[in-house]
Amino acid sequence: MLYLIKTKKVISILIFSTITSFLFFNSFYALAQGKLSGKVIEKVSGKPVANATVFLNNQTIATKTDDEGVFKLQNIAFGACRLVVSCVGFETYYRDITLSSDVQNQINIELNVKSMVLKEVKIQSTNSEVYKRNLQWFKDGFLGKTDLAGKCKILNPEVLDMIYYKKSDSLLVNSNDFVQIENDALGYNVKFLLVNFIRTNEGRNISYNGPVLFENLQGTPSQEKRWKKKRKDVYEGSSMHFFRSAVGNTLDEAGFRIFQFSIYNNLNRPPDSVVRAKIAQFSKLSKIDINKYIDSLEYWREMAYSQRIVRTLLNYPLNENEFIKFTNNKGVFALDCEKDGLFIVYNKSHHFKKYYNLDLLLSPKNDSETLVNFSDKLALFDNRGWILDPTSLYLTGAWGMYRVAGLLPTDYDPNQ
Repeated sequence: MLYLIKTKKVISILIFSTITSFLFFNSFYALAQGKLSGKVIEKVSGKPVANATVFLNNQTIATKTDDEGVFKLQNIAFGACRLVVSCVGFETYYRDITLSSDVQNQINIELNVKSMVLKEVKIQSTNSEVYKRNLQWFKDGFLGKTDLAGKCKILNPEVLDMIYYKKSDSLLVNSNDFVQIENDALGYNVKFLLVNFIRTNEGRNISYNGPVLFENLQGTPSQEKRWKKKRKDVYEGSSMHFFRSAVGNTLDEAGFRIFQFSIYNNLNRPPDSVVRAKIAQFSKLSKIDINKYIDSLEYWREMAYSQRIVRTLLNYPLNENEFIKFTNNKGVFALDCEKDGLFIVYNKSHHFKKYYNLDLLLSPKNDSETLVNFSDKLALFDNRGWILDPTSLYLTGAWGMYRVAGLLPTDYDPNQ
């Protein structure tokens, strides 16, 4: 998975068709379960690969290959999912599959041996101030700074490869194995295979990428009860809750309201070339007769500082069919606002303001408002409520605060 998170005010495309009626939710397609089995071998030699981790990305379903490289996965919800195979010494394997039958599906997997690239090894003491600073920056960006993050512990920081480039103020991090996070707030052991993490602009811009596996922690009855409640608290108002509600046509019932964040070129501002030419022209003329041309010079100087792009929050709610589209892939939908942003508000009690602005977005107390901007024309998500390519979105506000500490697996069911 990957998130691009903007902490400043912000200020894969499939063929799709416009929705002309409300969306539906096929509960059988979402809840029916299938099986997946197969064998993992080394591509060149054909030898079986034992003890490889085989799992479904962003879920709790996983297993290990036996001595013959054989694996079996069960209780897989029908629909699209991403199969991931990870083993030390081999390149990580990804495969997108779609299950639509309870017949056991067979799949053979060939792993490529990871090429060894010799490079200079720099040993850095874990007690050094630079290491401690980098690790703290990584934790703040990766886990977040919420109360949830405070109850998360990285169990194996030694797998992190961290390097900081002072000139560009960039911290780059990746891992050679699963980063294991014990999340005592939600009751998960989160295994994140970190492909890359990037922190820039003094921590204002954060992105991270990689497949993730969830394991349920075993606890006492009181712990189980606490985890169950906290998971539901985190789920309500989350992006997963939003997208599932969008598929089920229950956004209003769930407590969401969506507004358009309009982004358009300022038609009242001439091109830069015209502005520069006018400033140069009236600068020369004002030297001849300043009283005659000073007003014109000041006008064009003000025009130079005027906004090229106008961003406006339109305070009237949108309907699902104005920003949700069907795609030609079953179980996959598109979020599209024609290059404008979406301002999403959640209130479980349906207590909404008459007018909204962006002032609350960056507040640490903001747990209800999110601004979604698009880096692509649209963003694809599935019926489990998961964004297929999170790089297609920039998040500011509530959804961007929880980070990995607030992640829930896509097979989480709040009504279970």
